[in-house]
Amino acid sequence: MGNLQHRVLKQEMLDTLPHDHPDALASRQDIEVINRIMGTFGWFHRQLQEHAPTHGRIVELGAGDGSLIHHIAQKSPALAARWTGLDLAPRPEHLPLGVQWVQGDFLHSEAATKALAEAEVVVTNLILHHFTDEQLRKLAPRLHKARIILASEPARHRRHYLEGQVLNLIGEFNHVTMYDMKLSIEAGFRVGELPRVLMLDRDLWKMEESHSLFGACRMIALRK
Repeated sequence: MGNLQHRVLKQEMLDTLPHDHPDALASRQDIEVINRIMGTFGWFHRQLQEHAPTHGRIVELGAGDGSLIHHIAQKSPALAARWTGLDLAPRPEHLPLGVQWVQGDFLHSEAATKALAEAEVVVTNLILHHFTDEQLRKLAPRLHKARIILASEPARHRRHYLEGQVLNLIGEFNHVTMYDMKLSIEAGFRVGELPRVLMLDRDLWKMEESHSLFGACRMIALRK
């Protein structure tokens, strides 16, 4: 284990598997459980209820299997009806009515660029830590077109290694999940880092950051 003073990125196992590989499917189910334990889905719903305008698109980077979308749809169908998911994986089956999907690399895809240009709200959940600081700085201008950016990423603190081991004892996670969890923590963020790598000017954005008990580094950025 490193000292975790700085981000260290290594390729996670889930990123090397086809989206329909049995281990990938099992790991995504584990990640949904972890999100629920961390309270992430509820956090996003509360922030959207409080801050999101009543119109305009909500764009999620790295929407994966659509777990967050489904949670939001159960609580607030009107929010889900304005959702656009961006991901390398194809559109999941049975997404709620009104959800749009753009498949491709959101760092380079023209369709993703167009979707982000139309976004009122950008949501990122456990995705930004997959990218280097340089890549995030290149992505940043595309995000700045939105009025609100909500991010929940792994917090880079040593104690979360132990929390992951405890969760594994309870949940008996897939081996891919456990391998990737350590790498996610090492590539994660500390309070103060997300605004910096996303080049958010504090004269233009009001920001709130927090570090949750169960390992999330969260940011709310509101355009002034």
